[in-house]
This record gives sequence, C-alpha cells and structure tokens, in this order.
Amino acid sequence: MTSSRDKFWSGVLLGATAGAIAALLTAPRRGKETRVVLQQSLEHLPEVTAEVAEKVQEQAERLGVVAGDRWGTVRGRLQQAWRSGVAAAKQEWQTTTIAAESVSERESSSPDQSAS
Repeated sequence: MTSSRDKFWSGVLLGATAGAIAALLTAPRRGKETRVVLQQSLEHLPEVTAEVAEKVQEQAERLGVVAGDRWGTVRGRLQQAWRSGVAAAKQEWQTTTIAAESVSERESSSPDQSAS
C-alpha cells in the first residue's frame, strides 16, 4: 500500500521540478544568463527524470499489489454472493414447486364445482 510519506515526497520532487522550471522562465535575467542557467538545469534533467521515473515505477508496483489484493477480496465476495443467490433461487424454486403441486393435488381431488 502506498504510504502518505511516499506520496508526499513524490509531490515534493515534482513540485520542486515544476517550480524550478517556472522560476527559470520568469526570472528577470538577460537572455544569455538565462540560457546558461537553463543549460545547467538541462544537464541535471536526466538525473531528475530518472528519480521521478523510479518513484512512479515504485508507486505503480505498489498500486498493482494493492489492486490485486483488493480484486481478490472483491472476487471472493462476488463468488459468495453468486453462490448465495443460486442457493436462494433453488430454495424458492423448490418452495414454489411444492406449493404448485399442493394446489394441483387439491384441485384434482376436489369435485369440480363449476359443473353445478
């Protein structure tokens, strides 16, 4: 299960990256200075990207495990509900069949009152 701490640090990392990019683009520097800073930032981009990708992969793996566990639980509940529904339907069928047979027997054993 993904912990709140992992979510927090992933958010911090992504927020810091987005903030750094926004700061560079809005900084009041001359063009050449901004290009130098951007170049330096771009040199670190593969490292930051690798860290973010690693965190995303870890989160995806955890999510897969959690989803698998939850699917197993849901699947078990659905199977139990299905079995209960089938059992209830069989019980209802038997009750209805017995009642219908009883009515049929009473009708066939009693004299026909519609002939009078």
